[in-house]
Amino acid sequence: MRKMMVIAVSVFLSLGALSAEGRSKPSKDPNVQIAEGHFRKSRDFFGAKNYDGAIEEINAAIEAWPNPDLYYNKGRYLEEAGRLGEAIKVFEVYRGLIAPDPKQKSELAPLNARLEELGKRIAAQEAEARARALPPSPPPAPPVLESPAALPIVVAAPSPPPPPTKPPFFKQYRGPLLVAGGGLLALAVGTGLAVSSKVSYDDLKSTCSPHCTDEQLAGPKTSGYVGAAFLAAGALAVVGGTVWGIVTWKRHRTPTSPSVTFAPTGSGLVVAGTF
Repeated sequence: MRKMMVIAVSVFLSLGALSAEGRSKPSKDPNVQIAEGHFRKSRDFFGAKNYDGAIEEINAAIEAWPNPDLYYNKGRYLEEAGRLGEAIKVFEVYRGLIAPDPKQKSELAPLNARLEELGKRIAAQEAEARARALPPSPPPAPPVLESPAALPIVVAAPSPPPPPTKPPFFKQYRGPLLVAGGGLLALAVGTGLAVSSKVSYDDLKSTCSPHCTDEQLAGPKTSGYVGAAFLAAGALAVVGGTVWGIVTWKRHRTPTSPSVTFAPTGSGLVVAGTF
C-alpha cells in the first residue's frame, strides 16, 4: 500500500509538472488531463474498495496516457481484487517499461520479489481448488457374505451314549433285601412260636396227660399253628427275595463279550478267556 501511494504521488507530480508547463504555454496536453481525471476516480474507487470501478478508471487513464506508474497502480488494483494472474501480467509490463531506465533499477528487485510471491499464492490457490474438486473417497465396501448354499454343511457326529451308571447297592437291591429280610424275621418269629408250643406241650404231658382238656391244649396249639404259618411265610419270603436279587443282579450287570487269550509257555499253551 505504501508503494502504491508513492507511485500515486509520482503520478500526481508528473501530472502537476505537465500542468505547470501548461500554464506557461497557452495550451495543455488533453490526454494528460484525461488521464489525471480517470486516475483520481480510480483512487476514490480503490479507497472505497470498489476494485472493479478502480480498474475500469485506471484502464481509461492508461489508454489516454500510458505512463509506467499507471501500470503499477493497475497491478496493485488487480492484486487487491484477487485477480492474481492478471496482476502478474500487468506487473511484467511495468517491469518491461522501467527496465531500460537506469534510475528505475532499484525497483526491479522488490518487483521481482512481488511477482514471485504472487506466483506462490496462485499455486496455493490452485492446489486448494484441486483438493476441493477431488471427489470424496467412497465408503468401504461391505463385507461379502457367502450364501448359505455355498457354505459347507458340517454334520456333527452323534456323541456316544454315556456308559450306564450303576445305582448304589442298597438302592439297587432294596426290594429283594427287604423281602428276604422280612422272610428271615418271619422265620425267627415262627421258630420262636414253634419252640414255645413244643415247651408247652411237654409241660402238659407231665401234668395232665392224657386227661388234658381242650382249654389247656388251646394255647400250645395256637402257638404251633401261628409259628408254622410264620415259618412258611418266612421261607417263601426268603426264597422270593433271593430270586428277586438274582434277577436284579443279572439285569444291572455290565455285559461282557466273550474273549479267548492264548499265551504260549515253555511247557505248553495257556488258554484264558471271559464268557
